[in-house]
Amino acid sequence: MKVVCGLQDRQLRLLVNFVRIVSGNSSVNYELSSATTPHLLDDSGRTVAEGLLSVGRCLGDLCRPADRQAVCLLGRDTTESALVWQWCEHASDIQSGEGQAKALQKLDAWLVSRSFVATNSFSLADIWLYASVYPILAKGILEASRFVYLLRWIDQVQHTVGISGQWPVLPLYR
Repeated sequence: MKVVCGLQDRQLRLLVNFVRIVSGNSSVNYELSSATTPHLLDDSGRTVAEGLLSVGRCLGDLCRPADRQAVCLLGRDTTESALVWQWCEHASDIQSGEGQAKALQKLDAWLVSRSFVATNSFSLADIWLYASVYPILAKGILEASRFVYLLRWIDQVQHTVGISGQWPVLPLYR
């Protein structure tokens, strides 16, 4: 399978690498393209899914565990799955710039009593939001003292197996 995406599709590139590392599925790759809409191709080159969330869903399915204790990127039940998709959609609010501060405050407040965003373990929502928040933190434009829980979470995510080493570690605590 191949994901065809543009430079702006950080989430998909991060997710492809995560799937390759965690599931051991080295047949999943991505190709940078000038395409405005990301899409997933099967081995024969046929389009299987189109659009950021649809491609993300297909890739998340590749990590669906046989072992209920393993990583389940899409949630273990309907409620968790709904939260995963809710927060994946929220990632676009963070990227848009307009309303960004409010979106980050909402995420920080949500993380007060949670280690991960949507479920009790690492999920697609964590990948999507990490890819959205990372560039903001990398630019140093976030007032760290206002986002304590967000910084704790981002530090945990950047050290998660499958994510660690893909991008430079952010020095969050000074």
